[in-house]
Amino acid sequence: MEGLQLPAEYEGVSLSWKSYSPNIVLDEGTVYASKEIQTAQMVVTFVLNDKEVQVKLDVEIPVIDTAKITYCWNAYYSLKVPEVTATNVRFLTKDYGGVCEVVEYVSSNENVIDGKGNVYQKTYDQEATITCYLKVGKVINGYSRKITVKGYTELQCIDHVVD
Repeated sequence: MEGLQLPAEYEGVSLSWKSYSPNIVLDEGTVYASKEIQTAQMVVTFVLNDKEVQVKLDVEIPVIDTAKITYCWNAYYSLKVPEVTATNVRFLTKDYGGVCEVVEYVSSNENVIDGKGNVYQKTYDQEATITCYLKVGKVINGYSRKITVKGYTELQCIDHVVD
């Protein structure tokens, strides 16, 4: 499946779509992959001759093959998400061969490392999980990695006290 094909027009009737399950499907039909069948709530608005009718739908999203996206993560993007760091991280944001694109990086704890890769060191080690959301066509899948942000070294601690 390549996401939902949501028509904008049918036999002269304009259609617009609104998702009420944005963690499953976006307004334009892009879906978040899942290992199980999901049900999303959407509203389709029909407009003809300035008359409008809205219909609420439950849309079943099947399990989606993520092999292409997983390959992109394993071969390209995961290489720049370290398991341990003490410095800012430069996450890859460029498309992979015109196949995959990064939607966003999300941190489980923005006070440790944010979605842009900025690290916020303390005097002790900290952990956070970075999730990279990748998109192929109209399918998005997330890949997570736990990152340990090392605490300041003894010398760095002394430097901070001196400053």
